[in-house]
Formats: sequence, C-alpha cells, structure tokens
Amino acid sequence: MTHGEIYPAHVLLDENGAITGVLDWTTARVDDPARDLSAQYGAAGEEMLHATITAYAAAGGHIYPGLAAQAKHLWGASPIGYASTP
Repeated sequence: MTHGEIYPAHVLLDENGAITGVLDWTTARVDDPARDLSAQYGAAGEEMLHATITAYAAAGGHIYPGLAAQAKHLWGASPIGYASTP
C-alpha cells in the first residue's frame, strides 16, 4: 500500500515522535513506494530521502536500483497532477 501524500499534515505522532497513524487514505492504492518517498525528498531534500529509504529497507521494505531517482522525478512532476485536476 502507498498513501502518496506522507507529509507532516497527514502524520500523527505520539509525545516521543513515533508515528501512530496516517490521515487521509483517499489517495491510497497498491503502487510504487516512490510515491511516498518523493514527499520526503520534496520536504527535506536528498539527505532525508536517503535516510527514509534506509529506514524503509531496514523495516523490510522492497527497494530497487533507481528508487531514489524515481522518487525525485515524481516530486519534480507532481505539479502536473494539480494542474490537470478540474
């Protein structure tokens, strides 16, 4: 499952900063994890993207060559989705 919009406004945290929930699953689908990772790149840059990919892999997530590049391309193309929305 991917959410497609994992960013601070959609993430619930406990008092220690641990994620306890994710809001707004209307955009969820079975898809490429690069959709979620692209928001990490857009929000905090290259270092955060690689830290997130490392944590994702450590938690058992499937990573593949080019995942970081794909996440960056998706971030760069993201305005198209908003521009084409009626």
